[in-house]
Amino acid sequence: MKFVTDYLERAAEKNPEQVAVVDEQGQMTYGQLLAEAEAVGAALSAAEVPMAPVMVWMDRVGGSIAASQGAVLSGRAYTTVDTAMPGRRLRYIMEALQPSAIIAGRDFVERAAEQSAKAGLKLQPRILIYEDITAGAPAPEALAALEQAKARRDPLDDLALIFTSGSTGVPKGVVASHLTLTAFTDWQVEVLHLDENTVRGCQSPLYLAVGAYVDLYSTFAVGGTLHLLPPSAFMFPQTLMEVLSERGINTIFWVASLYRRVVEMEGLAVKNLPPLRTACFCGEPMPMSSLEEWRKAFPEVTFSNHYGCTEVIVATWFEIVPGRELAYDSMPIGRECTGKNTVSLLTEEGDEAAVGELGEVVVYGPIAKGYLNDEERTKAAFGVDEATGRTFFRTGDLARRDEDGVIFYVSRGDAQIKHMGYRIELGEIETAANAVEGVSASVCLYHKEKDALTLFYVAADELAEKELVSELTENLPRYMWPARFCRLAAMPQLEGGKIDRLALQAQL
Repeated sequence: MKFVTDYLERAAEKNPEQVAVVDEQGQMTYGQLLAEAEAVGAALSAAEVPMAPVMVWMDRVGGSIAASQGAVLSGRAYTTVDTAMPGRRLRYIMEALQPSAIIAGRDFVERAAEQSAKAGLKLQPRILIYEDITAGAPAPEALAALEQAKARRDPLDDLALIFTSGSTGVPKGVVASHLTLTAFTDWQVEVLHLDENTVRGCQSPLYLAVGAYVDLYSTFAVGGTLHLLPPSAFMFPQTLMEVLSERGINTIFWVASLYRRVVEMEGLAVKNLPPLRTACFCGEPMPMSSLEEWRKAFPEVTFSNHYGCTEVIVATWFEIVPGRELAYDSMPIGRECTGKNTVSLLTEEGDEAAVGELGEVVVYGPIAKGYLNDEERTKAAFGVDEATGRTFFRTGDLARRDEDGVIFYVSRGDAQIKHMGYRIELGEIETAANAVEGVSASVCLYHKEKDALTLFYVAADELAEKELVSELTENLPRYMWPARFCRLAAMPQLEGGKIDRLALQAQL
């Protein structure tokens, strides 16, 4: 496929009555979804809205997806915003984006206008009310304008912008092209064996990469059904399992911390488990003990670990075949996505790391185009290989390959510290802690002024702290021993489900 909207158009043509999206308000067929997307695209094209990004300001519903796809049909990039986002962050995103239009649900028009007026925008964006522009069929001249706009598109055009948290506290706008997304989607459909019977349960918000990219396009590519699961379902894991079962969910792509939480809160103990066939996890290392509980509950399910970030989506993966024992103490991130991208582990000197040697993960292939209006950060992380002409992204993550070529994540590069005269990867301490039976999650942080290591951990009641200390002192050199252990009932989490390390840092 050349453009991501090709997936939607193909599915609507093949089976217009097939349910495409299910949300808290109802459902939309592929025919309905495409019709509303075309109405949005026609409205943008007929109104001669400037060719600049469009903001989608709606609830997490099928209409939000139709709005984003309508912007793409018209040749414009889009970004979906969190309607509950604080005003200051919203205004920063608006100032970076300089949107030409805002597609807003009726309930959000007033706030969209208010924040637009407060933001430092060169031109005020045109606010189009979704319910109004999709109420009837577009005029013939509007549809003609849309067709002309579609004909001018290029696969390397900006497609979507996702704003991620930056290390400075300022959000980074990651710019993806059609090629970025179609390369990933086609790869995922092939390796996960997705088909028209795929019923996918989406955990992620639509303004984060998993929801906007991973779940959405791979479902549309096969004409499956995407369920936008209500956030309330994730509060109680047993209820979550019941919801999945009731809806016939057979495919999930969730952060590893959610799998862990389901185990900790006995979500797998429900009577009727969902008909899963494919279960993927990402975002953080999966505790081996949690994975084993899921494999016991779903012995026929294929699990897989997916490593990546918004800039590359997925760079490596590791498949766990049903019935086959894992020969590793910690979860590998696996091998590169063959046919989509390649991965190198580069030393500080720029050489390929030897077997067992630490190196930075560098991804080559169809990746994001860079950071919106941020040339300095783009140059620091993105580049073009002179020998091959392929674009690459430096992830800042450190990893090792074993003798079989399997890659193991170690830590963030900025998690490398100097303690007691030794260079330490905090991720190695976390890996050792997670390998202790009973530990379901751990984070090791360093207090520079005190020159001390603190291990935050979540563990089963029967695991005494002295047992954890004993295991670590037996398996780690003295200079890697934490000075302080802090047991938590649960790890603080960010909105996407990852551990909130800044919240833990504040406890040091």
